[in-house]
Parts: sequence; structure tokens; C-alpha cells
Amino acid sequence: MFKRQAATPIHSHEDLFLQRYQWLMNWALRLTAHDRQQAEDLVHDVFMHFVISRPSLERIQQNIDGYLYTMLKNMHLSEVRRATRMRDTVTPISDFSLTDYESVESGFRVLEELSSAQVHAQIRDQLRLLCHYACIRKESSKAGSVLLLRFFHGYYPEEIARVIRTSRQAVKERLRTARAEARAFLEDPASLSFMNARLPSAPPQRSAASTAEDFMEELRREIYGSRVGVCLSRKEIEHLYGASESAPVDQQTLSHFVSCADCLDTANRVLGLPLLADRFPIKTMSKDTRKQGNDGGGSGEGPSGAAGGGGSDDLLKKVRRRANDLVNQRPLELRISVNGFILGSQSITSRVSRQTISVKGEERIGFVEIFSEKEVRLLFSCVDPPPDGPIEHKERVALSEGRSLELVLDFSNSTPDLHVVYTDPVLGTEPAVQGYDAEGTGTLSETFGPQGRTKARKLKPLRRAMERLGGSLTDWRFWLRPGTVTVLLALIFISALLLIYKRAPVPALTAADLLQKSAAADEAIAANREQVLHRTVQLEEQSTTGQLIARRRIEIWQSADKGIIARRLYDEGGALVAGDWRRQDGVQTIYHHGTKPQIQLAPEKRKIDTASFDLDQVWQFEPSAKDFRTLIGGADRFAIEDKGSLYVLSHEGEDQRVGIINATLTLNKADLHATELVLVVRDDSVQRSESRVPQLQKFRFTESAFERRAPSAVAPGTFEPDPEFLSTKPETRDSKPETVAPAPGPQPPIPVTATPELELEVAYLLDQVKANLGEQISLTRTRGGMLRIEGIVETSDRKTEIVRALAPLSNNPAVVLDVSTVAEASKRPQQAASSSVTVDRVEISKGVIPLDPDLRRYFAARGVPTDNVDEEIRQFGNRMISRARQAQMHGRVLKSLLERFTPEEVRALDAEARNRRIAMIREHADAFRRETAQLRQELEAVFFAMKPPEKTEEAIVINGEADLQRAIERLYELGASHENAIYASFSISSEGTATSVAKTPQFWQSLRSAEKLSAKITQSSLAR
Repeated sequence: MFKRQAATPIHSHEDLFLQRYQWLMNWALRLTAHDRQQAEDLVHDVFMHFVISRPSLERIQQNIDGYLYTMLKNMHLSEVRRATRMRDTVTPISDFSLTDYESVESGFRVLEELSSAQVHAQIRDQLRLLCHYACIRKESSKAGSVLLLRFFHGYYPEEIARVIRTSRQAVKERLRTARAEARAFLEDPASLSFMNARLPSAPPQRSAASTAEDFMEELRREIYGSRVGVCLSRKEIEHLYGASESAPVDQQTLSHFVSCADCLDTANRVLGLPLLADRFPIKTMSKDTRKQGNDGGGSGEGPSGAAGGGGSDDLLKKVRRRANDLVNQRPLELRISVNGFILGSQSITSRVSRQTISVKGEERIGFVEIFSEKEVRLLFSCVDPPPDGPIEHKERVALSEGRSLELVLDFSNSTPDLHVVYTDPVLGTEPAVQGYDAEGTGTLSETFGPQGRTKARKLKPLRRAMERLGGSLTDWRFWLRPGTVTVLLALIFISALLLIYKRAPVPALTAADLLQKSAAADEAIAANREQVLHRTVQLEEQSTTGQLIARRRIEIWQSADKGIIARRLYDEGGALVAGDWRRQDGVQTIYHHGTKPQIQLAPEKRKIDTASFDLDQVWQFEPSAKDFRTLIGGADRFAIEDKGSLYVLSHEGEDQRVGIINATLTLNKADLHATELVLVVRDDSVQRSESRVPQLQKFRFTESAFERRAPSAVAPGTFEPDPEFLSTKPETRDSKPETVAPAPGPQPPIPVTATPELELEVAYLLDQVKANLGEQISLTRTRGGMLRIEGIVETSDRKTEIVRALAPLSNNPAVVLDVSTVAEASKRPQQAASSSVTVDRVEISKGVIPLDPDLRRYFAARGVPTDNVDEEIRQFGNRMISRARQAQMHGRVLKSLLERFTPEEVRALDAEARNRRIAMIREHADAFRRETAQLRQELEAVFFAMKPPEKTEEAIVINGEADLQRAIERLYELGASHENAIYASFSISSEGTATSVAKTPQFWQSLRSAEKLSAKITQSSLAR
């Protein structure tokens, strides 16, 4: 095990990490099979996220080494699975756009990871064209200079604003313009009309650069080779930026600056900005060509030789700059990953984007990550689940411009809930994007926009037609032709008609029109039977002073095929409070805990008295044009306000003394979709009871998520009333819904609930085809008490085998089967629903394992040729890992049979179900024994020439269900410890003295104990 020297006192997270840098590098080299570049990237990623998250030093002070080592191991596992995910994703070069990235460094690195080796040359050609465009464009527009500063020189928007002496918003607009132009230029260099006169020959074809640094040097030569004009002295630059007036830097001067390293660095010194050499646009992309030794090189605690030999200062600059790059990222989509597997994603469309994922699976959660759509890791958090860690795990990353990304992992439920909140205060408030013309004015260029590229392609033929027309107009004979005279007269007549028409009053767009169009758009979306709509609305109750009274969540599911809208109300703690089920015929059923269901007409079918508004029913509404109309009682007096990308409709109540005083609805201008509803209500209950002035209360409904799902991706129980709503008595698993006298009219559907016998039968049938041994097949209960079998298998033959095994239950309404092949699942759109997390072990491929010397001696003594020893060691290690894993798979099945049913349910099982359960316990206990015995025997041949003495243990007695439960739990614990010990001993990612535990007498004795215990379970009277 690598040992560190005694650490000196620390004062910051940076100091703490730097003291352990070389120690972590040594571990990283072992994890990456001594790939120095990969190891450095791994440690730098850990350093960056450690500095960004800044965990409490008091909390981790007692075990800082363990905390950082855990981060390193988890980061390495994440990178392994991320590389696999990228390798399995075939992305055509046409989908790549370097202009979507913040800088050449981030774009080049990510795209080379995402793409195959065949398209790397095409990416570099694209980058050459992009540089070529910027060097041309800077001479006619500041947009080109801004693109060079941001993309190639690595300046941040606030730094660019200081260099060109303008606002940050103006910089953002110019960047948007430059990126739009660049995309059009990459597709067709002749598509930009304003550049045709200045367009020189294409960049010369050069020999392929051997390294990233060589390639970047090539681009740098082109940038500096495009310099025009005379350099300014330092005094002139100081005067330029020291002038009292804030006049912007002119275009010619800026164009010279961005292509002259001396002038740009002088400006950096005057403004107090980092120099070009400190921005690391080249170094961070270079591969380390130093000799890679076994120990990682260097000594001591600091990062000797790190980051190209710059020491701690260079490393700090590099990490701080990468951290700054990260917090300036503006994601369009968030992808949530647990233990290296993507579980869900969500597009960012509102100021506050929220998503909740239920994380299921046997694997212990080790870490959670959030990536952007560009595969940039925005958040990395190691998790220590209960009982070792807290019930609620939180992590927050502060981003630029007041934005934030927050993660909350809640272990209070049977399955952990993962909540992600992204906040962007300025989203939806920015004005429409404008481009800048050649002189930098705010004129929108016709060359871009949604159809810009199509227009660009049409410029050439249009230009030729205009030239021919111009030649005709200058010929006087053209005006004397009869056809020309006829056209002129027709034009005069049409102009007169248009003048008369223009004078006629044009009806303005009214709020009523907007409401009608918004309602029609909602109805069109809801009528699609091929989808299910899911909406999450946050409901906040506030006083008039802005003080928060309560916060609740509303989950709304709508299916046109079923004709049902299911609405559930949750309190701030996530507990289900009430439900609202509506049918197409307008019948509404309200559910509350401890009360009978209440059947009534939906609000839109009955008249709402705005003067005596019931505050207890406010949660039954949502942001929509239909509900807004219902709440204001069909009144026509409301105002409309245009706020850039939003319309805001507001209505003042007729009676300001009681009821709804004010209602406000916010619509997206693009699709007229409602995103926010605000109600100000004066409650008259206080006035009636205490003769006081009624109290004002504000209710704010804010949409946090809106998604469309395929019906097959939604659990059937979603549209069934929850079991706790169907009984007024304390419920148990076997309790039956209370019988309620049916009210006149339509009744809500009665849910079908699976019995424990049926659940055991399903588990037994899956066991017969071994679908519970490592495959991605799960058996769960829905909210409505039904059984759901879902999963993904490799081949269609395997799917057919599982479906055939479950054929006896195909007509049972309480069983839902959803098994797909990998090919079928890949065609489905990825959902943000709950997923199982299964972490498989990684087999040995290369590197030195802890037991390598012992195994080499063993195989040499058996006469194995030297050239074959490495392969023999690899096969032996993989076999041991497989044995331990197979044994523990049977242990997991045994444990699930215990946890699936309560002792009361086991006693209530009929004879057939009890016999099936006993048969399954016997089969898996015996399989556990066989795998463990084979593991022990193979280890004996290598490490135990003389068998260790048997361990004296207490006699195992199994006389009842409680004894059986304790025995299986103990067997599961032994299997888990054996699997971990074997993996640590035969994996290159091992740690400490525990890495060689597999050859100790204590481990041999533990294996024997597990064999005896599993045999006792098989032979017990309960399992016969």
C-alpha cells in the first residue's frame, strides 16, 4: 500500500489536496494501468470537483484520505462507464458542431471522445475552417474578434467585455451572431453574402499534425499571421483603457489586438487579466510524452512535474481555470447518472427545472453525477447511504450569473428518491436574439435564423437575377415596351388598393384570442392517444408580505386513450395528501386520507363562485387557459402584457373585498403553453367567524416539468387510485378496501390487487428460467397493488423464453409484463422514469494484481511456459471473481425471498405456495454451497498446501421461520464479504492490506462456514 508522509496543517481545500497529490497520483496510476495522461486527467477531475463542491473540512477531517480515495475510485469507475457509453454511441460527423462549445479546448476534447478515430481528421478540418472564418470576419465585424477571444484564446464573456469596453449582454449577442455565421460558413463558405468580397482562398492543406499541441500551433500561426496594422505602445494602450469616457474599442484596433500576442498581453497587463500563457489553451490538450514509470515518478507530497512541469502553481491555475469553465457552462439538458449509468434526462425550459427519479436496485449507491447534453460533468457527489450516512444527502454547485444546480438524495422511502433542481434566474427573460451587421449595429442578418442556411443557398441565383434586372432598368427602351407599361399601371392600381386597406383599422390581438388559442393548443396535445402527458406543478402559498406559508407538489397524469386525468397532491415532505381523478364525461372523484371518496362534477362543468372561493380546493387547478377561464368566471375584463418571450394575462376581481382579488396567467409566446398561474384570494372565513378584515393569501402555481411519454413506458397503476385512498381504516398489505355505498352516477374503477400467492407464483416462474440471476429483470408492485415484471434482455430468443414461462399468467389482470430486447429498448426515447441500477464487476484485462507473485510461482511450478503465465493468471482471477459473484447471486435471491413477504404473509400462504417457496430456498442455498465449495477448492490448490484447521462454531439450529431468516441473512453477509474480498484480491483497483485477504487462513475458514451454513439451510426441516 502506498504511504503518505505526515501532512502539514491545512488552511484551504487546495492546500489539503496538494499535500496528497502525489499519493493520489500513485493510486490513479494503478487504477489506469500506469497510463500517466489518463491518471493525471483523473486526479485533476477529482481536484476540480473537490474544489467546486468544497465539502465541510470539519466533516471529513477525521478521514480525509479515505474521502479523497473514494472520490478517485468513483471518478475512475465513472470514466470507464462513460467511455463505454461514448464508444457504443455512433455519432455521425454531421451531428458535430464545434461552435456549440465554449472554447476550442472543451469542444475538441469532448468531440474526440465522442467520435471514432475515422472522423478525428474531419473534426480538425472543421476547426481549421472555423479559425479561417474568424480571421476573415474580424476585419469587417467585431463578432469575428469576439469569437477569437472566446473560442481560441479562452477569454470569458466578462473579460471580453472589458477588452472591447462594452456590456456583457453585447458580448453574448455578438457571440451568438458569430456562432450562427460560423455554422453557415462551415456548411457552405460562399453562403455569407457580406463576406464574399473579402473571402480569400481556403486555408492551405497542411500535413496532419501528430499531436494536439502541433495542431493548435498550426491554428495559432494562422491567427497571428492574419494580423493587420501597427502595434500600439503600452502608453497608447494605457490611454485607450484609462480614458474617462467608456467609448468602445474600434473595430480595426480590436482586430489587431486579437491577432497580436504582444498587444493582447499588454492589454491584459493594463486590465489586470490573465496572460495568454496562463490560459492553457494548448497545454491542456497535450499528451504527456514523459517516460511512465511504475511508481508514477516524483516524490513527496506536492504535484511534482504535474501539468507539464509547472509544479503546484501551474496545477492550481489549470484546475481553477477548468473550474471557471465549468461554472460558466449553460446546459440545455441535464443527464442524471447514478454509479456511472444514465437514469434520466430533462430539457431546461424554465427558470426553475426540477426532476425526481426513484432509484431502484440492489446495488448500493456510491456516487451521483449530472452531465450536460455535451457530456460535461457539472456535478459529482460521492454518497454514503444510511446507516453510515445521513438520511438526506445534499450537494449544491453555484454557477455563474446567479445560476445553481442542486441535488438531494432522500433515503427516507423504501427506494431512494433523487431530486435535481436547476435554477437560472434570467431564463425566459432575455430579449429576442439579434445579430450584428458588418459595422456592429443591431441589425438582424437575413443569413441566419431558423431558416438561415436555406436562404444562404439561394443567394447566388438571386444575385444573378438582380444583376439582369439592373441591366434592364438602365435601358430606356425597356420602359417603352407594352408589357412594361401594363405592369406599371397594374402596380399603380394595386398600390392604391393597398393604401385604402392600410387605412382600415386592423383588429389588435386580444387577451381573449390568446386564451382561446392556448386552450385549443392544449386540447390538441391532450387528444393524442399515442402519448401520456405528465406534468409537475409546484404550489406555493404565501402571505401578502411574501412570507412562505406552505409548499406542495402536484403530479398530473393525463391519458387520452384511457380518458382519465389523475392528479396527486404531495406535501413538502413528499407524503401523499389527496387525489383527484377526472373522466372525459366531466365526473370528478376526490380522495383524501381517512374519508370516503367524493364524487362531483369537475370545476369546468360547474359554476365556481369567485366570491366564496374554497381554499381547500385550490390544488385542483393548474396553469392552463381552461382553468384560468374557470377561475375568473368567464369575465372579459383582463389585461395583456408582452414581456419579450412571454405573455402575461391578468384579471382584477369585481369584488375586491372577498374571493379572488387578482388572477395572473403566464404563457410562452412560442407555443402559448401556460407555465405559471398566480391567484390572490381574500379569505372570508375569518371575517365571518371573528368579524375581522378578511386575510389576503397568494397561491403561485409554477410548472417545473412537462413531458410526453409513450403509454408503454407508464405504469398502469399510475391511473388507479392509490390504496391508501380506498380505505378509511389503517391499512395493511392484505387489507381490503372499505366498502362504500355507491353514489348515483358513474363510479371510479375498482383496482385489481395481487395476492402474496400470485406474487410467489410469478417469482417461482421467473426462477425456473433463471431470470433472477444477474439479468435486468425486476418484479415490483405498483401503487395500485398490481405486479409489474419489466426488464431488458439480450436476444429475442431469451425474451420468448421468459414470456413462455409466464404464459400461465398472461390473462391475469393483476400482472403486467414489459420485457424488451436491447434492440427494442434502444429505439424507445429515453425517459426520466425510475430505473434499476446494476453495477457489474469488471474482469481483469491488464496490470498487476496483488496476488500476482503467488500465482506466478504456482504456475511456474506446474511448468506453464513463461509466455503463457500472464494469460493463466488472468483466467484464474476471472474464474475466482465469477465463482464469488455466482454464489452471491444465489444469496441475493434468498434474501429477496425473505424480504418480499412478512412472517404473517408466509404463515397465511396456501400449501402449494409454501411448497414453492421452500423449493426455491433449497435450490438456491444448495447452489450457493456448490459455488463456494468450488471457489475454496481452487484457492486451496494455490495458497493452502496444508488445509487450515476448521473453525469451532456454535451448532446451527433452524427450528422456525425466525431461525431461517437469521441464517439466510448471515449467509448473505458472508457471500457479500467473500465477493468483495475476491474482487479486491484479483483486481488492479485493490486497496491496502485487504487486497491479499483471499490467501489468509481466516478467509478459508469463512468459506467453510458459509458451506456449512448453506448446507444446514438446505437440510433444515423448514426447507424439506
